[in-house]
Amino acid sequence: MEQKAETAEEQVERIQEQVEEFRDNAEERVERIRERMEELRDAAENHSERIHVETRTSVEQPTEPDRVQSLVKRFDTQYKERHAASTISQVHVLNGVEVLKYGGKLLPLTEMDEHYPRSEWLQKFLDKNITIENLHDYCRCLNARDMLMRIQKKPQVWTSGLFDIPPTENWGTYQEAYINQLANPEKAPHV
Repeated sequence: MEQKAETAEEQVERIQEQVEEFRDNAEERVERIRERMEELRDAAENHSERIHVETRTSVEQPTEPDRVQSLVKRFDTQYKERHAASTISQVHVLNGVEVLKYGGKLLPLTEMDEHYPRSEWLQKFLDKNITIENLHDYCRCLNARDMLMRIQKKPQVWTSGLFDIPPTENWGTYQEAYINQLANPEKAPHV
């Protein structure tokens, strides 16, 4: 029994030594982990500061004419192809009365461009913070010229309140209100 007790004590001592060694190693590991975390934190802060400085100094926002030219370059070829194949048929009724009806092919691009030059028209939309992100947006903005040109020939539409645009006899006022409506997707005339 005495021998068993001695053996048990030796085992307990060895276990205690292992526990002490484990604690020492664990403390060293924890300290190394803390040091490494601090190194990584410093590196991340330095990297973040460098990105911030590089972003502020090297990225320039495109100027408005550059944005228009970028849109034209990106979407115009597809727009012309779509335009050539597009037909429309629209009837607008207000309070049970037909106010505007038209159909057929879109007006020729040359006619629309002559009346509302493409770059100037797009610039109006960008100035009003209307987003043009894809071909659909681009076509919608440019095709609005077609509808506006048709409406210009029908003063009864200007005074009707159609599209939630306050009635007016002044074409310039109506035209501006129409363009403003295009900026509001819930109220925008279908184009």
